[in-house]
Amino acid sequence: MNRLQLLALIALIFVLPLSRAQAQEMVVSEYYNIQFVEAEWSEFLVVQDNFNAVGYMISDANTDQTVRQGGPQFRDVPLWRNLRAGTIIVLWHRAIPPTSTIDTNAADGYLELSSIDQRFFNTLLFPGGVDGMNIADAGDLVHIMKPDTSNVHMLGHDKPTGPIYTNATG
Repeated sequence: MNRLQLLALIALIFVLPLSRAQAQEMVVSEYYNIQFVEAEWSEFLVVQDNFNAVGYMISDANTDQTVRQGGPQFRDVPLWRNLRAGTIIVLWHRAIPPTSTIDTNAADGYLELSSIDQRFFNTLLFPGGVDGMNIADAGDLVHIMKPDTSNVHMLGHDKPTGPIYTNATG
């Protein structure tokens, strides 16, 4: 090993621990699509401990992933300020059906809410989109974004190829 290679190796040993990997704070773990939109829901898993979700946004896309649709934005309320890693958040896309119960006790690691409940969410409408989440049968993306709309995580079906997908994944 020559002197230049040795210096490069030493620099690498000291620099690598200083770099931080970017990981998602929360991920889309699954979603349920059905023709009866009132029965649709999405499930999210908090990955980062002590996560502050205030301002984070969730949306879906139109079928060809060219337009973001509407969705919830986490309001600045105590519930969202200190989520523990492993917390599961189930969001019904419309009102919670009579067979389910609103659960806002994060202490047990499980939350179940309506994404249109104004106590916990602001309702977003992106330009050209429609109000509220509605998963398209032919293809869609459920997308988590930071307050600045940068990508956190997305999950989709049917070969996502539109600009929402390609811009978020680079």
